[in-house]
Amino acid sequence: MQDFLKILKKEQIISIIGPLASKVKSNTNLILAVDGGAKFSPSKNRSKSYISLGDNDSYKGQLDILLPKNKDISDLQFAFNFIGKNAQFIFMKGFISNKKEKRFDHLLSLFGTVFLHSKKYQSLIWIDDDLLMLPKGEHHINIHSGFGLITFEPTNITLTGKVKYAQKNRKKIMPLSSLAGSNLGSGLVKITNDKPCLLCLNKKGR
Repeated sequence: MQDFLKILKKEQIISIIGPLASKVKSNTNLILAVDGGAKFSPSKNRSKSYISLGDNDSYKGQLDILLPKNKDISDLQFAFNFIGKNAQFIFMKGFISNKKEKRFDHLLSLFGTVFLHSKKYQSLIWIDDDLLMLPKGEHHINIHSGFGLITFEPTNITLTGKVKYAQKNRKKIMPLSSLAGSNLGSGLVKITNDKPCLLCLNKKGR
């Protein structure tokens, strides 16, 4: 386990599997399962490095790292604490329900955890299929759908390219503002942001 944790600190591409995943197809060689995500243990494919952690509230089997049920931070935060600064790309699966969300505290704290990690380490983080935490910088992304940008701190953003509502001059977007929402991409879009922001893709349209 200690060898795995050392690798985790150095790895550039990591998958994190959560309890709400229905199926998992990981293209990364290193998988970190959070509680219920352990049911997708690649036991038949040990070419992938794998470790599980949690407090057994959504999984009753054996976990590699058992966390206390009474603690100050979430299982997901514990997982991110093991990830080092070298992780440039993080793919998360099974953390957002397709059904009506009942635990908004979990959902909002998830976004907070991902935002703070991206801010500290400049990581690009996919959340399931439609959400992407963009670290600060310049990003060129092919978007053929409706989309919006959500900020968590006052953030200067420019938006150009194949986009319906361009923002060529830097504009400060306040946290959770709708000002950068409800847009439409039709090709290569250039986004520049001086703090991490959440790209929300609406693949079904506007």
